[in-house]
Amino acid sequence: MSNSKKTTASKSAKLSPIVNREEQIKVTEQALVNVPVEMVPFSQLALSPLNVRKAEPDPVKLQELADTIKAVGVLHNLIVHRLPEGQLGAAAGGRRFRALNILLVAGAIARITPCR
Repeated sequence: MSNSKKTTASKSAKLSPIVNREEQIKVTEQALVNVPVEMVPFSQLALSPLNVRKAEPDPVKLQELADTIKAVGVLHNLIVHRLPEGQLGAAAGGRRFRALNILLVAGAIARITPCR
């Protein structure tokens, strides 16, 4: 009995090569270089469904991040996109978003946030 099916390459062979983490960061940073930073009212922000962090962060580590942001400011801006409801969704920076919310509730920061 012969097998008449054609041999096909595996799906992984058809996909583009996996890019290492450093390359991903470099490409992302290059793409964002010319995107202006805007100060956005925090009330216009929400977590995006595109944000990769789905689980709630460790409360102790989140408070540590909030303390760092309070001491030195936001070192990496939130990356946002327009949501259908009109708000801006934080696609990158979910932990920062949550830490900023802690500081906002505590009255420790202004109600505007730098975003790209």
